[in-house]
Amino acid sequence: MQNFTQIVGAKVICAYNAEFVGTVLNIQMDKSYTKAKNLIISGVDDESMYLLPINRVLSIGEIVVIRNRSSLSVVADSLPSSLINTIAVTITGIDAGRITEIEFDNKFLISKIQCEKMTFASKQLINSSNGLSLFNDTEKKYKNSTFAPRTRPINTESEITVEALESTAPTPLSSVATPRTIIARLPKTFREPK
Repeated sequence: MQNFTQIVGAKVICAYNAEFVGTVLNIQMDKSYTKAKNLIISGVDDESMYLLPINRVLSIGEIVVIRNRSSLSVVADSLPSSLINTIAVTITGIDAGRITEIEFDNKFLISKIQCEKMTFASKQLINSSNGLSLFNDTEKKYKNSTFAPRTRPINTESEITVEALESTAPTPLSSVATPRTIIARLPKTFREPK
């Protein structure tokens, strides 16, 4: 068992070169927040940040040991934020406090999410974004899509008809159509779209 707070802040060394690579800044989870996906590592110079796939880690103790640097890739600008320190709220409206710890099993699947007031299993997490995590504390099954807005299909049919005037003579400049003349020429059956 590994804890989020034990891994973040740990030094990272490379076994092949026996050199210091950096420090673990964060742990990136998969989209469903069920397992750890990557370690986010700050380079030695503190200006570069790297992603290290969790399956490329040789061992994790007080220090994270990786096989070699070939697994490191430069961090993209937009990484999802961590669950740690997000506010935890249940679907029944209970404030569980901030998330303080995430416990991983040996395969880096999330086994427990510890909050200030409650503890949850990873399968109870419905959604997490913008500093808020929503948990299911009921027997009913919820997915994030349960709460998606329902929209009506857009009506593509139109009752507007356009008739061409049968005039071959050029229109004098003084009789240019204005919004008022256009409205006056609409057929009596014209209905304004809803």
